[in-house]
Parts: sequence; C-alpha cells; structure tokens
Amino acid sequence: MEKLLVIATLGRKAYSKWLFQRMVTRAIAVVAIVLIIAILISALLIGLLFATHTALLQGGATPQMAMLMISIITLFIIGMLIRLTQHFARQLPHMLAPQSPMTARISDTINAFMDGFIGK
Repeated sequence: MEKLLVIATLGRKAYSKWLFQRMVTRAIAVVAIVLIIAILISALLIGLLFATHTALLQGGATPQMAMLMISIITLFIIGMLIRLTQHFARQLPHMLAPQSPMTARISDTINAFMDGFIGK
C-alpha cells in the first residue's frame, strides 16, 4: 500500500510539473507572437501615419494642422490598442491552460480517489 501511495504521489507531481511546463511554453509562445504582431502593426501604423501626413500637406493643410490631425489619430489608435490589450489580458488565464473534458474527468477521479485513500 505504501508503494502505491508513493507511486500515486510521484505521478501527481510529474503531472503537475508537466502541466506547469506546458503552461509556461504556451505563455512564452503567446508573448512571442504578441511581440511580433506588435512590431508589424507599429511599422504599418508608422507608414500609414507618414502617408497621411504627406497627403494632408499636399492637400493644402498647414504643417501645424496636419501634425495636430495626425496627433489626434495617433492618440485614438493608442487608446484602442490599450483597450484591446486589456481585453486580451483578462482572457489570458483561460487561454493558457485548457484541458480536454476526458483529461479533466480522469484527473478529478484520481484526485477524489487519493483524497479518499488518504482519508481527507
């Protein structure tokens, strides 16, 4: 019986370690993808804002008015990106550790068995 308890405990520790490694790997992947997307989006936005500024100047706007319009557009874009970041940051814990229903049921069954076996 003691050996069974030791094997079950080791199995539980190995499973939790594997689950943690999987979660860390997913978190690193999410951070890397977010970083790459941020670099691409910022490059596109800088090019778009430069093209808009140039079009405003060629359209007859004064440099101060063109800069003011570009500043307002930039602040609006930054505000929208902050809101999107906050939205996805709230959903991040749910995306990192999804479990299939089969794995969750097996894990719950084993945990209940061990709790009953130990006498909790």
